[in-house]
Amino acid sequence: MSIVRELHDKAMGFAQDAIVLRHHGKMEKAEALTRKAMELEIEAAGMIPCSKDSEPSYSIMYLSAASLALQCNDPRVGELADKGLLGYPSEYIRTELEMLKQGAVVLPRPVGAA
Repeated sequence: MSIVRELHDKAMGFAQDAIVLRHHGKMEKAEALTRKAMELEIEAAGMIPCSKDSEPSYSIMYLSAASLALQCNDPRVGELADKGLLGYPSEYIRTELEMLKQGAVVLPRPVGAA
């Protein structure tokens, strides 16, 4: 298994665990796991070259990283979306990245959130 895949799989595991923790009202732990997931996803995305041959992986990994950044209220959302747009994303992924960049994405409020 490639290092990119390992990092991505770990990131998605943390993200899934964070969803469960949010459901149980453990917001601080959920946020910490979401932040870990984001950092791993950023690391994995950074290892993928920006080329047509790397699509759709390149743009999807940056979409995932930007989405996690949004969940963490991390200021790098726009920067990550921009990196994804540097590649050759499909129309659908391009739209999603542009929405994240513009802050037009509204995530469902986690259970127990004020």
